[in-house]
Amino acid sequence: MRPIPVEDREKIIKHKTNAKSVKNIAKWLMIGSSTVYQILALHKKTSTIKPKPYKGNNHKITTTQDTKICQTIKKTPDITLNELITTLNLKITESGLCKHLKKQDSHIKKDTTTKQPTTRRHYQSKKHMERNTKKVRHRQTWIFR
Repeated sequence: MRPIPVEDREKIIKHKTNAKSVKNIAKWLMIGSSTVYQILALHKKTSTIKPKPYKGNNHKITTTQDTKICQTIKKTPDITLNELITTLNLKITESGLCKHLKKQDSHIKKDTTTKQPTTRRHYQSKKHMERNTKKVRHRQTWIFR
């Protein structure tokens, strides 16, 4: 979110010194009362009303790493995200790399193993299968779905 303008911050400090309530100030400026409290606390702590500088997120993948990723995918299109991270020593999670590749319209496998669903129905059918296999164990025939 964008910071509250300095003019509004000045108004908050001015009205609070004139003994106005925080709720009324928040209603008047159409902002949250917690925002008013934060601005007052910042003013009390630093005696300034300037907003803190926005830090934001650093880009996890540089342009040189991006070109290396593209080259590696072209060479080995069957590579997984985890393999790509380990071969290029990227400091990013699999989900972060997946989001980055989706933005570039690149498609890559997430994982080579197939994961079993963990629904109740699957669990019950698995139990049922175990019961069925126990019943026919003496005949040396195994029934799997």
